[in-house]
Amino acid sequence: MSDIKPVSPKSWRGLAIAGGVVIALLWTQMSGELMRLLAPNGIGGIAYGRSIAASLSGVIVMTVIVCMTAGIGLARIWQVSGLTASVTRPLIVHAAVFGLATVLCLTVAPLATNLSFENIAWLGFGSPITEEIVFRGLAIGALMRLAGWRFLPAIIAPAILFGVAHYAQGDGLVDSAAIIAITGLGGLVFGWLFVRWDFNLWPAIFAHIGMNTLWMVFALGENALGGWFGNRQQGAGRHEIPRRECAWRMVWKRAETWRGRALNRRRAGLRESKTVIHRQRDGDRAGQR
Repeated sequence: MSDIKPVSPKSWRGLAIAGGVVIALLWTQMSGELMRLLAPNGIGGIAYGRSIAASLSGVIVMTVIVCMTAGIGLARIWQVSGLTASVTRPLIVHAAVFGLATVLCLTVAPLATNLSFENIAWLGFGSPITEEIVFRGLAIGALMRLAGWRFLPAIIAPAILFGVAHYAQGDGLVDSAAIIAITGLGGLVFGWLFVRWDFNLWPAIFAHIGMNTLWMVFALGENALGGWFGNRQQGAGRHEIPRRECAWRMVWKRAETWRGRALNRRRAGLRESKTVIHRQRDGDRAGQR
C-alpha cells in the first residue's frame, strides 16, 4: 500500500524492527519444545493442541514485537502482512492450479489410508495459515515494508528458519538436513509469491494449503522429503520400499547420469584436442620434408 513507508534499514527503528523479527522467529523455534515441557500429555485432549498453541503463540509474539518496534497499531500490521489484500483472484488462480494437480494425483497416486478430520483441519489448513502469517506476512512484510530491507535478504532469513522448524520430520541427520533444505526452498518460493503479488499473502497461503492437502490426501509421502520425491509406494501384497532408500537412489542415479555425461563430454573434447595436435605435427613434418 502506498501509505506504508519504510524507514532506513540502518536507522535505529529499522534495526529495532529487524532485531524484533529475528527474536520472534527464534521464538517459533523454541515454542514447540516449550509446549511439550509445559503440557507433556497434551492440552485438554485436543488433537494437535500443543502444535496449535505453539503456532498461535508465534503469531502473537511476532505481532506484538513488530507493533512495538515499528510503533504501529494492529490495523496497520495486518495491512503490512498482506491479509487485508484481495482474496478473489488468488483463490481462482490457485483453485485452477490445484484442481489440475488433483486430477494428476488421481492418475498416479493412491489415496492415503490414514486420513482424519483433525489432520486435514490442522495440517492441511490451520498450520499453513499460521506459518504464512508469521514467516511471510509478518516477517517479510515487516523487514521489507517497515525496516526497508531488500528482497533477497528479507526472504532468505525467514526461509532458513522456516526450514529449520521442520527438522523434526526427519528420521535421522541426513533426512533432517534434506527436509530443512527442501522446506527452506519452499519458504523462498512462498516468500517470492508474497512479494510478486504486491504483498498479498493469500497466494502463498493458498499454495501452502494446496501442497499440504495434496500430500496428505494422496499417498505421496509422510514428510516433506517423501512428498517432494513422491517415493512412497504402496500396493496390496507388495513390500513397501523404504522412503529414504528410494529417494536417495533416485538422486544418486540422476547424479551418476549427469556425471557420466560430463565425463563423456570431457573425453570427447580431449580426443578432439589430441586429433588437432597430431594433425598439426603431421603438417609440420610434411613442411620440413
